[in-house]
Amino acid sequence: MRKVIGILVIILFLLSIGALILGNQLFGKRELLKGRTQKLEKTIDKLASLIEADAPVAPEVKPEDFPAKDISPYNKAEVIEKPDPSKFWEKYKRYL
Repeated sequence: MRKVIGILVIILFLLSIGALILGNQLFGKRELLKGRTQKLEKTIDKLASLIEADAPVAPEVKPEDFPAKDISPYNKAEVIEKPDPSKFWEKYKRYL
């Protein structure tokens, strides 16, 4: 009986050492995940404060910033004094 108990104590001791090693590895991974989560939380807080700081302001856009494209038919022989401009910028919202 003493031999059986001795073998069981040794097996229990080895299993305890294995559990201690695995627990230590698990704690290291837990700290890694905790650090990542805290970094993500800080980044989200910075982003939220940036988004909520001010309402977006549309930049001032002048018609000269986007000249109308010439859509006149092209002919090498003639020079067009007053070309037909495109109507694209009249429909398109300039601040977009």
